Amino acid sequence: MSTDPGAVSPRCQQQLLELSAYLEGDLGPEQMAALDAHLATCECCGRMAASLRRAIALCRSEEVRDLPPAIQADALARVRALLQGEG
Repeated sequence: MSTDPGAVSPRCQQQLLELSAYLEGDLGPEQMAALDAHLATCECCGRMAASLRRAIALCRSEEVRDLPPAIQADALARVRALLQGEG
């Protein structure tokens, strides 16, 4: 057992890697059942699943809007500056 509060067990790591596919219904029946069982008993992964469900629902419920040109230009300039600083 790790003393690091941010540490995730190897079993949980694998489950979390499959979480998005699970929520989209893209796993096979056996994988779905295994992840269902894990989420029912693992509080941490259950919270992650609930959080991701809310985020997905929010993304699907919002209409797509264009950013104002000034914000687009500022964001693009910041990304370019970051890329130039790394390269």
